[in-house]
Amino acid sequence: FIASPHVLSHHVSHNAGKVLDLLLELGCPRDKLGRLVAKAPRLLGLNAQDNLRPTISFLCDEMKVPRAKLWRVIQHSPHLLARSLDKHLIPVCMFLEGVGIPRERLGAFIVVYPQALCKSIRHKLRPAIEYLVAAVGVPREKVGAVLLKKPQLLGYATEKMQRAITFLGDEVGVSRDGVRDMVLRFPSVLGYSVDENLRPTVSFIRQIAKVNAEQLARDLVAFPQMLSYSLERRLKPRLEHLCSCGVDLSQGRFSVAKILRQTDSQFRERHGNRSLLLAGPLGSRHAHVHALASHAGNASALVPA
Repeated sequence: FIASPHVLSHHVSHNAGKVLDLLLELGCPRDKLGRLVAKAPRLLGLNAQDNLRPTISFLCDEMKVPRAKLWRVIQHSPHLLARSLDKHLIPVCMFLEGVGIPRERLGAFIVVYPQALCKSIRHKLRPAIEYLVAAVGVPREKVGAVLLKKPQLLGYATEKMQRAITFLGDEVGVSRDGVRDMVLRFPSVLGYSVDENLRPTVSFIRQIAKVNAEQLARDLVAFPQMLSYSLERRLKPRLEHLCSCGVDLSQGRFSVAKILRQTDSQFRERHGNRSLLLAGPLGSRHAHVHALASHAGNASALVPA
């Protein structure tokens, strides 16, 4: 409240009750009102009828934000209710539509990343778009599709995205066109930490699968989502099981990307005969016992009483 001392005025006190009632009407739990107002104290200085309701109407009626999800939007970005409708919110939505996000998809975009509505077009949004085009190589006509896949790109620091691009290019050997294709398929890769995610995943694949640099780069371009999988829960169990069964993953006929993109049931079906441990959920003792029993043709003799 110190940052907005005007909220202590008599005028605000007169409006505050109506503002709080409106927030409750929108779905704010009563026990969270204090926290919400502390995040955006300016709300108490606004007129519920003249300022807040027109903004809510714009979001729901024109941008098609589902009313059932409006509270989520406000919870994550309460400041947007205090933004000028004519001077900020409408221009931002027009800008987003202009870069390729269809009007009928803006509501879903806002639900996922409402913080975009609070950003400056000049200082935040336009530089982010230009970075995607100039540094990443995303064609302008595909910027909207990329943002729909990962709206949070508009909030990523360019320094963080550049570290990911530099790592993929310099340390993994992915070409500039390859990095662009990775981002088009899976833009979340630009937000991954090099030290906590990208490098450990790539290092493990190199170590266990023994794939050459060109094959690894091809796999990453074809299926960049593999970088999103848990090292402990997906990569290690699958690749270590196959290697322990004598499967040479460095051979061209085996693709790490294809192995990782399979569902658990597909993986068991296609590779279960390579290891009895793969007959059930990976790492499950019960599945291991059941697999041994089925293999021997006498389950009752192997399952403990």
